[in-house]
This record gives sequence, C-alpha cells and structure tokens, in this order.
Amino acid sequence: MFNAIDKLLQTSPGLTGREIAKHLDIDKKKVNSFLSRNKLLFQQTDDFKWYQSKNREFELSFAPVSWMTQDHFEDALIERGNPFDGTYKSAVITFPKDCSLMMVAIARMLSLLNQLSSKNIAVTIDLSKSKKTSSFLNRSGFFDLLHQDITVLPSRPEPGSSAALKYQDNSHSLVEFGAIKLNSTDAEIGQLIQRLGKRFVTAASKDYFHIIMTVFSEFIHNVKEHSDSRIPGFAALQSYNGWQGKHIQTVISDSGVGLVATLRATLKENYPELDAQFPVGSPHSDVELVKHVFSNGRISRYGSKGGRGLGFESSRKQASKNEALLIIRQTTFSIEQRYKDGSLLSSTVRNDLSLINGTHICFDFFIDTSEDIGLI
Repeated sequence: MFNAIDKLLQTSPGLTGREIAKHLDIDKKKVNSFLSRNKLLFQQTDDFKWYQSKNREFELSFAPVSWMTQDHFEDALIERGNPFDGTYKSAVITFPKDCSLMMVAIARMLSLLNQLSSKNIAVTIDLSKSKKTSSFLNRSGFFDLLHQDITVLPSRPEPGSSAALKYQDNSHSLVEFGAIKLNSTDAEIGQLIQRLGKRFVTAASKDYFHIIMTVFSEFIHNVKEHSDSRIPGFAALQSYNGWQGKHIQTVISDSGVGLVATLRATLKENYPELDAQFPVGSPHSDVELVKHVFSNGRISRYGSKGGRGLGFESSRKQASKNEALLIIRQTTFSIEQRYKDGSLLSSTVRNDLSLINGTHICFDFFIDTSEDIGLI
C-alpha cells in the first residue's frame, strides 16, 4: 500500500483519504488507517489533504527469518519504495533479532547504504537488537567499507580495530570484504583475487583452481576498469553447509552506472547490429542485452579494438561446467541463471526491484562432495 500511495501523492499531491482510496480502489478505512500510522512519511493539512512529508525518513526493516536471502532483502525494499526519489532526508535500517544474512544480501545492503550516504542522506543502521548480526558484519569487514558518515547503533568498531582486520584470512569459510577502488594497484587487485581463489579451493578442491581464478579475475578487473564510481566496489566470499547443500557464495559489486548503461553509451557506434536487436527504452531489451553479453562475450564499450571486454563469457562457460547459480543485478532488475554440467537449467528475471546503482554479481558454486572431481 505504501508504494501505491507514495507514487500517487508524488504525482497528485493534496488528495483526501477518500480520493486516495478511490484512485487506488482500496477501502477508505484501510487507507486512512495506514496514513495515520505513517505520519513521519505523510502529512495532513487542516483541510484533510495529504502530502508527502517534507522532511521524511525512509524506514526499512526486515521480518524475522533464520537466513536473509537476496529475495528477503529485495522484497522488504520494494515494500518501502525508492529511497532515492528525492523526498527523503534520512534513512533508518533496522535489523531483527539474531538474523543471519547470506553474503549476497550483505553485499546489496552495503551498496545501498553507501549510495544513500553519497546522496547526502543521513543513514542510521540500528543493530541494537541484533548482536549476532552485528558480530558477523564486523567479522566480515562490512563496517570497514561502510561510509564513515553512516551511524551504527549501538556502535561501530573504531577505525582500524575491526574483527575483519584482526582475524583476516584466519577462517576456512570466509574471505572478508576487500575494496576495489579506481586507484587500486595491480598488486592490490591481484592479492584480492589470490585471497578469494585460495579460500575457494580450501573450501572445495584444488581441481577448481583454474576455473575459479578465471571467474574472479574477469569480474574484479571489470569492476576496476569500468565502474567509474568513487564509491569503492568490493568482493567477498562465504562457504555454507546447510539446507541447500555445500555451496560457496562469492559476491563482486560496484556502484557505477551499471553494465547496461556502460554498453548503451557506445553500442550504436560499435555494435549497430546489437543496438538494433536490443533497442534502448525497453526493460525487456535491457534484460536480453545482459543475457546476450554473458552468453556470447567479446563485447567492449570501446568496440572490437578496445582491449578487455565486458562479456564475461569465459566466466559463464567455466561456471556452467559445474552446478552453479549466477545472479546479475542491475539498477532495477536481476537475472538468476542456474547451470549444471554445461547446460542452462533455468533463467529467472525480476523486473520489479528498487533502485540500486551498479552491477552486482553473485556466484553460488554447489560442491559435490560425493566423489572426487576432475575438472582440469
């Protein structure tokens, strides 16, 4: 209901509760009850007309779950609307008690918060009831990459004293968040790739080494070369043994303009046949363009003579040899592709996501522990 009312009052401010209910075909009592409970977001004048609050606060909270996945995160964000719509001065994100977050959910959260802060929105993370969550965020290096202007309740680690720095690379199941900056040196990028690769083969098998190093190298170098964002990108890894079986989840994200916008900038000039095949202006066309890029590769924003491309073809090929889930999130959509034994088993698209800039990649590799693997 929030999304619908918010969009309506943004385009048609000054409606009464009765008029809002009529426009949205919702019971008037439910509309008035909702508005009365959300007076920090909406304000009513003496003549009973409703407007978006001038100094309103974006509030994001999550339902209690054992493990928060990317879908839990996205669903909660969709329900609250777009925090970048220009009407919010502050944002408060509240975590439920003892909630464990999948690495992909942490990565999207980190990108969202840093992007909000970059827009001069005062951000607060309330972890007062979530000691377990706060402890893992500290251990994973989340706070080290979180913008210093963001308030953390009840407190955040002092600069340089986080658990991630103290215990870096001491876990067999975790690679702490590593920054990918515009000014990162080749040595720093190489070290991050090596850390991810070493931990991956420790959790899985040395037989995966060539495959996984190709994946990590391609994605991380693309963030370094193409994100064009002052907000650092990052990569991290976590292995799991649970209801989904043994799997290793790796996230690589940036807060740039995104893969689609990067390609669109020169697609007509460099690849006119693709520009015609995937015309600008259609969300469906953007989705199909991303699928094409990951399936076919050999595409660069600089054209055929532009050096390293944005295709990710080799990563997709290597991942598809195993059981793997590839998740690609763009500004307002995501694509989830599941592979096994070289075949694409399923492809799922979500077109309803709330805005988060950049390209956000998640690779889930499912490890078969029943027999030895011979992949090289």
